[in-house]
Amino acid sequence: MFYSYVFAANPSMRAQWEKQIAAIGGKTQEVLLKAINATPEALLATLPPSAARNDALWSCFFATGSPKCLNELIANLGYIAERSSAEKFGIGASAKWSLASNMQSHPLVLEAIMTAANNASPELRAQAASLLKMSPSEVVEEVKGIVKAQKAAGAW
Repeated sequence: MFYSYVFAANPSMRAQWEKQIAAIGGKTQEVLLKAINATPEALLATLPPSAARNDALWSCFFATGSPKCLNELIANLGYIAERSSAEKFGIGASAKWSLASNMQSHPLVLEAIMTAANNASPELRAQAASLLKMSPSEVVEEVKGIVKAQKAAGAW
């Protein structure tokens, strides 16, 4: 994903990169050809909501600085309230931990979370406001507690 965003953002470099990719061979060449020949949006569209999609959204953000990518990650905080599906809860947990981690060092991430805490839907506002008060390790402890309770209840 990261490379697809870099390639898309720099079309004037495409011919040079295609020559370099052709000389590589193997799995690396396969991955880079996929990234240069598909739009980032098309690659992202192949991923359903999941922790892997969250990772792809971070690739998008770190390649482009796009707030669109952050906004989807913040929207995925809504999954943290999910209790009927461990997989859906995992999407929210992944988003929450990664946002908590990256807001510590990246001002745009912190700004996006602060904006959500003030302007998002009531559920996301609450999640974002809560996140602003948490460290990554506190998110981990929260997630562990929820998983333990859900397992004890036989839900997962």
